[in-house]
Amino acid sequence: MTKLDSYLKENRSKCFKIGEHDCFTFTNQWWKIKTGSGFASALEGQYSGAKPQTYQAMLRNHFGVSDAYSALDRLLTRRAGFAHRGDIVAMDRDAGSYTGVAMGICIGTTSAFVAPHGLVFVDTDTVKGAWF
Repeated sequence: MTKLDSYLKENRSKCFKIGEHDCFTFTNQWWKIKTGSGFASALEGQYSGAKPQTYQAMLRNHFGVSDAYSALDRLLTRRAGFAHRGDIVAMDRDAGSYTGVAMGICIGTTSAFVAPHGLVFVDTDTVKGAWF
């Protein structure tokens, strides 16, 4: 079993909880496993209970941008073409979601995202970007 397979198995049934198990913590922890350090560990533990406006202010303060796509572009390298297994991926969410963007992990033709009752898997060709 690969590190990614083990990580997905460990998180498959974990319920969404902002600041503890959400799209940021899920992807940042994976990046730590994959590379040895998180891509934005400075945000860990700083936004539990925060409103979306607070999150946007944190992005501006830490990275000089106010949206998740721009932050990912500053922190990682955007992949041209198709996402690769293990890449961080992102897609738009409805306006009622926390930030309007969901981050996940490419596992091939599908990508894993945190949802209220565990991981959900979506077609990777529906994501708006991939980063490595």
